[in-house]
Amino acid sequence: MSKKKSYIILMAICVILFSGCQKKDTVTEETQERISYQEPVITEYESDGMAYEKMSGESIEVVYPKLDKTFYDEISVTGWRVSGTGRSGMADNKSACYIKYMCDWEGLYTDENIQSIKYTIYNSTCGFVYASDNINNYRKKKSINMKSVSVSGSDTDALKLLIIAELPTTDDEINSYWPSVYMEEQAKIKAVNNALIEADVIYNDGTEKVEYYKMKTGTHSMTSLDIYKQVE
Repeated sequence: MSKKKSYIILMAICVILFSGCQKKDTVTEETQERISYQEPVITEYESDGMAYEKMSGESIEVVYPKLDKTFYDEISVTGWRVSGTGRSGMADNKSACYIKYMCDWEGLYTDENIQSIKYTIYNSTCGFVYASDNINNYRKKKSINMKSVSVSGSDTDALKLLIIAELPTTDDEINSYWPSVYMEEQAKIKAVNNALIEADVIYNDGTEKVEYYKMKTGTHSMTSLDIYKQVE
């Protein structure tokens, strides 16, 4: 074989190897960009005399009221097993996913002389919705505003608890980069434990009282809700 032909073959091999390396590097960069996750940005603002926080994540945006309040004790008042339905979705860049979970709220007030109850949940991406609501109504929503809700009389089985959470995807290509069930449960638990519930109760005789509650659930999975009244 002539030196000229050997040189041409050697150059061709070098070009092929160089192209392969380039392709491998490109795939790695795309993969890293796809799974790169930025923590949600929390913005505080005021509107109509009330403080709010806006959580702007990669996959979803949630606005909720904020309240700084100190309590020195708490009293266990009730609890129940949790049953609910959930929906999830992934950000366009596949860096994060959202969880939307709706579960039953059995209620705190059974008094027959109650005229109305206004519930507000502070400091968390949780909120109350009416019992007639359905998780599918939130499937395509990328921006959710948690608001106060009011019920007439007792709140027994009148409401549901809506939980929104965002968490990063994984590098598990086999499972399409979705987080594990454990990670999803931890995200829901964190949202529930952060929540502060305000109940503004008006009775038929015109008297009014405002009470506060915290929710607690399991450490590994959200199987129950235990409600604790906060003592100021």
